[in-house]
Amino acid sequence: MEISYIANQLTEEGLDEVQRLFLANQLRQNVALCGPPGVGKSDLIVILSQILGSKLLEITCDERMTESPLVGYPVLEGNGSTRTGYKNGVMTKGLVEGSLVYLDEFDQLSGSIQKRGNSANDGRRRLTRRDGVVVISEDADDFNGFIKGYLDNGSREEEINGQRVIVSADGELEVIVGKSGSITATSYNPNPLGRANVEDSVADRFVNHFFGYLPDSIEAAIALRQAGLPVTLQGTETRGVYLQDGEATFLKKDGGVWKGCWDEKLHAPTGLGGLVVYQTALKDSKISLETGDASLCDLALQ
Repeated sequence: MEISYIANQLTEEGLDEVQRLFLANQLRQNVALCGPPGVGKSDLIVILSQILGSKLLEITCDERMTESPLVGYPVLEGNGSTRTGYKNGVMTKGLVEGSLVYLDEFDQLSGSIQKRGNSANDGRRRLTRRDGVVVISEDADDFNGFIKGYLDNGSREEEINGQRVIVSADGELEVIVGKSGSITATSYNPNPLGRANVEDSVADRFVNHFFGYLPDSIEAAIALRQAGLPVTLQGTETRGVYLQDGEATFLKKDGGVWKGCWDEKLHAPTGLGGLVVYQTALKDSKISLETGDASLCDLALQ
């Protein structure tokens, strides 16, 4: 699979942002992307979900948002008679499904709402809804001990509509057991002082990645590509992430041959059925736009 994203935020070691986010996911680390508007933060999260083959649950935050879209809220359900049910928010739904949860403009949330997700974003991997039901991922650090506490006190494990749950002795829902693999990604724009209004206890639960402005040539190339115009970038390196049995290998194309990004003796396995290909703009490389005989203005008017 080839993606149109052009990686351009390289570390001193040569890691680009696609590789760094993938490594964070492999280490079960939540990620926070900080940078000015238009540098590709949201695009990168979409790319990560494509690489992982993970469902993406996303929401744009604002200063008036309550916890309901994040954790959940009660709803009326008609089933012969009207009764109160509960609808999960994006964070609890992410825990249930093992999905990638993306909270854009995260710093717009109030401090109390930001901290509401702390228990989901550390080793506990769980959230308690306002109806008292706990949603917990099966890859929580103390998952077995947590579940045992309920079972030792008379609760029992059941499966309802394919969903693993814990119910009390009188049949009340107590715990929903979610799939492993859920992580949270946030993004925000720095304020004029270069900081964001993110609570310290929340920031500690994320690995922060800082994005600078795109070079003019890359920004122009992205815009032209999105318009379907024939643009070729010079000074880039073709890279790939090869996935097999949950293991990832970072590759680069050298003379038409796939090799390891840092170990050139490492050659890619044959087939490459799980390869995700993208372009990386290298440091100190001059990026130029190859547009044939037409000028950029001519292309833009096509």
